[in-house]
Amino acid sequence: MEPAFDTQDHPLLFGLPYLALYQAEGRDTVSFLQGQLTNDIKLLAPEQGLIAGFCTPKGRLLALFHLLQRDHSALLCLPAEIAAPVIKRLSMYLLRADVRITSMQETLTTLGLAGPGCAETLETALGFTPPQQPGAVIQQGELTIARAAGEAERFLIIVPTPEVDELKRNLALDYRENGNTIWRLLDIRAGIPTIVTATQDEFIPQMVNMDLINGLNFKKGCYTGQEIVARTHYRGKVKRRMFRATTTGPVPVPGTPVHAGGHDQPVGQVVDAVETKGDQTEMLLVLQLAQAETGELHLGPPDGPVIDLLELPYSFDSADA
Repeated sequence: MEPAFDTQDHPLLFGLPYLALYQAEGRDTVSFLQGQLTNDIKLLAPEQGLIAGFCTPKGRLLALFHLLQRDHSALLCLPAEIAAPVIKRLSMYLLRADVRITSMQETLTTLGLAGPGCAETLETALGFTPPQQPGAVIQQGELTIARAAGEAERFLIIVPTPEVDELKRNLALDYRENGNTIWRLLDIRAGIPTIVTATQDEFIPQMVNMDLINGLNFKKGCYTGQEIVARTHYRGKVKRRMFRATTTGPVPVPGTPVHAGGHDQPVGQVVDAVETKGDQTEMLLVLQLAQAETGELHLGPPDGPVIDLLELPYSFDSADA
């Protein structure tokens, strides 16, 4: 098990093997992605990344992408466990579009940098000021550095695989081959969902707060699933939202049901969960709003471990959510 990140008192560089990286390039890349993803792809720029979802025609999320522009192409970052089937399905919509989507797993390496003072470490080692605002990106030679969301100081770094060792030497930091738990924990604390196999086709984007993390644009026009997503926004109410929470005991897998006291049927499910220290777990849950506000929550069966809700770094009004 990886050492608890909460005890870290200095910057840490780590690999992110649970993420896969694909490149979309060609004359029609922007228009193609614009017709498939939930965000306004025209806002993607060398200095600005995006979060966007890919939905079924019924408006249910199949994947959540982190997008970066690099060398006039779009990089799509998503969990490796769903990457191949998601990219295959996305490619079904290509038709005659001039777009090529290829895996970059052998060409580029995805790293995370987090911990106290990591921005200062980047500036000292590499000689330039890293991006300051969440979502901001800097391209420096073959290096792509994106400031990730959340209150914690952290960066996503894309580097050509042959240059990884040189980057490690320049930064002169402790390095972990696998920092999956760290990055997922920081995503959980930032209120950023991850869609995996167990949760595909379960949520419309608003259920996982994509409208609150700038992952959903209601003015961009049509995309797959847009009619359902827009109807929910303009005519209906989202009866489920994503919450941050903590519990004790074994770490639940995504999709684990959540029960409320006195209810035999689940009132929600786990989106992602990570052990922090001891037997404490932090997680993101999609819950019925009424039960989140009034009911005692239990993980798994109705008599399972008690769940305590935590604050998210953003808020929503349950009256019109």
